[in-house]
Amino acid sequence: MEARKNKVLIYGISGQNGSYLAKKYLEEKFIVHGISRKKGKWDKNLKYLDIKDKIKIFRINKNFDNLHSILKNNYKYIIHLDDQTNVIGSYSKLEQETFESQILPLQIFLEKLKSQKKNKTKFMFSSSGGILRNQKKIKLNEKSYKIPQSLYALSRLIGYEIVKSYREMFNLKVFSIIFFNHESILRNDNFIFKKMELGNIDVIRNLGSSDENMKIVFNIMKKSKVDDYVLDTRS
Repeated sequence: MEARKNKVLIYGISGQNGSYLAKKYLEEKFIVHGISRKKGKWDKNLKYLDIKDKIKIFRINKNFDNLHSILKNNYKYIIHLDDQTNVIGSYSKLEQETFESQILPLQIFLEKLKSQKKNKTKFMFSSSGGILRNQKKIKLNEKSYKIPQSLYALSRLIGYEIVKSYREMFNLKVFSIIFFNHESILRNDNFIFKKMELGNIDVIRNLGSSDENMKIVFNIMKKSKVDDYVLDTRS
């Protein structure tokens, strides 16, 4: 069996965040496993970063039937990045997927961690700044007032609260990071970075870098203290 001390599982490895994070862990000599639910050209980001052949990738269906068998591997870290991030789409035909991509696998992950007898895996859930109320003049943190403005944000808030409850009730090493908008050249064409046009130049948009955010995630995962965090370019 591969050594636990340097093995990480990234759920959502083919997205911009998962790809950059996988690259960082490979640079640090970790064994990297990943899960992808995407269809079509799901591996284009991994190919662009020239890391696909260095990673063990599991393809998973919407019922998550094979997730239990994947978790038989002995991971030091599990990082939950996968989601349906189209806010408008989350109100329409992707409504069910929005919740299923968050809550169903999250429950499987947390129950697996709860069943571990020793050497418990450290787990991170990716939440969204959309769970926080629009407080333009207030410095936000994980304790800020939460009021989701979309179905997508609601699913992220539910996930955030579930993770927090498992940490407090079962003393697990699980936590969330609340991310605000961040982009990169790996984004799909329907996201803001690929669709910028000159319009209202007075509009302020909080926009970070996916690559830099994932480097921060890597460092947070190494911390001995387990707590929730906010990553915000305004901080």
